[in-house]
Amino acid sequence: MPEQRPIHILIVGAGAIGCFYGSRLHLPSHNPPAEVSLICRSNYKAVSSKGGVDLKTRSFGSYFFKPSHIFPSIQSAAQSGVKWDYIVVATKSLPDVSDDSSRIESLVWDGATIVLIQNGVGVEQPYRERFKKTTILSGVTVASAEQIEDGVVVQNRWTRISCELLTVRPA
Repeated sequence: MPEQRPIHILIVGAGAIGCFYGSRLHLPSHNPPAEVSLICRSNYKAVSSKGGVDLKTRSFGSYFFKPSHIFPSIQSAAQSGVKWDYIVVATKSLPDVSDDSSRIESLVWDGATIVLIQNGVGVEQPYRERFKKTTILSGVTVASAEQIEDGVVVQNRWTRISCELLTVRPA
């Protein structure tokens, strides 16, 4: 089978949830490979200096997740030249404080799919309004995970996620 173009996945929000799910999606040896990159914020220095994230999980053991790219900001990810197939938003949702959908606008292109893994009810609405021609999935996760120090994530017990298709990109 000929080698296929990698699937580029960007995790916006590299806390416990973003790092855990990003590490599970990162499959660089598959065909097509799934290459996951992280946008870090407060933990950027630690994650970039180590080249990744240490995970201590109950479900999958302890391992090191080495993402394809580690970015300090959305702007740097947008300027990287990578066309992200999936943009996974794993930030805390604060709709009364900021419109997170506007923050990722520079990352979205015609072929992108947005995946929301955020806390709260109704977090999808700003994304639906801003990205009318983009496929959007919304996920709800119940996770017993925490970032015990910058670049170290522990899964204490179980982790579950359920996703729903909200908007389909017009053909």
